[in-house]
Amino acid sequence: MSNKENDIAFLKRNCDIYGKLDDTVYRRKCNGELWEYDYEYVSKYPATILSRRTEIVNKELGMFTNIRSEDYKSYASILFYYTPYIIYRGRYSFTANTFYKINERSDYELNTGGVSMTRTLAPRTKVEYRFQEPGSIRFRCYQNNELYSEREVIVIAEDIELEAAYQEWFEEHLAYIVQLPVPEFVSRKTYRRHLKSKSNTYADFSGELGTDLQIVRCKDPETMFVRKRADHSENPQTLYFSEVAPQIIKCWNGVQPEFLEVWNKYHKLWYKENIKLDNKVFNVVHLWIRVMFRAASELEFDLKTLSIENWLPGIVTLGDFLEIAGMDSYDLSDEELNASIFA
Repeated sequence: MSNKENDIAFLKRNCDIYGKLDDTVYRRKCNGELWEYDYEYVSKYPATILSRRTEIVNKELGMFTNIRSEDYKSYASILFYYTPYIIYRGRYSFTANTFYKINERSDYELNTGGVSMTRTLAPRTKVEYRFQEPGSIRFRCYQNNELYSEREVIVIAEDIELEAAYQEWFEEHLAYIVQLPVPEFVSRKTYRRHLKSKSNTYADFSGELGTDLQIVRCKDPETMFVRKRADHSENPQTLYFSEVAPQIIKCWNGVQPEFLEVWNKYHKLWYKENIKLDNKVFNVVHLWIRVMFRAASELEFDLKTLSIENWLPGIVTLGDFLEIAGMDSYDLSDEELNASIFA
């Protein structure tokens, strides 16, 4: 047996395995019976009209909130529920859980254009509709004679660009829908791959699994997960970063004490707003590097030539730095924003 095979045998003896591990998938049937089978890679399907909706809504979310903000999940629920499906003419298949927000098998009354029908639906049930004419259509789902969910589908002409149609809708309706109540649908349980220790003997561990996998701890002391090690040695972005990082750090070491004092304050304000996870470390130098790359990109400045003598053009103060990089100033005073970066 190889070391990797020995490691996996150890995990199978001492852990409950959920999801993919190496080339095998471990699952449990509804009756609790263990089930494992060989993993087969399936490439991601090309973007569809419906999958592009997800990308567009996520992009819109990123325009006014941050994924680590406390209110991010609320805004995501609002946008994904109240934003209509904008499509072209044709036949479309929707999952009952995604479209009607159904999370349990039951009888539901579906009403479209004043025509009602009763169907037994489960979360994975597919519902198909054919759309022939441009316009807006409302779909209402009732349970026990009460409105359970309501969705809108807008059919557009073939010569209209899909993303432009969504952007036009957001410009008109976004300010209104973000004020609407958060949809109170029960989310389906998500099963994420992980390892769960069977005993206190090996309750929490981490390390290498062969040459391509790593076992990583979770917040739950008895839960771990396995991830594939990534090789960035030939990645162009990694190579560029490795080349310019020394110049960026040299500039950091040359900033004025007054600037450093304000930068430390700015870091605390930025960190509180953007980093919510306790196990993440993002110090003042990391933020300096991030803002540096954003500013250099905006100015089309090659950081390979960066130095205190050959500094980013037009950037003298902290305010200049943040403005060019498109960063929020978090109500720093004018005096603080006018702090000079170098002497």
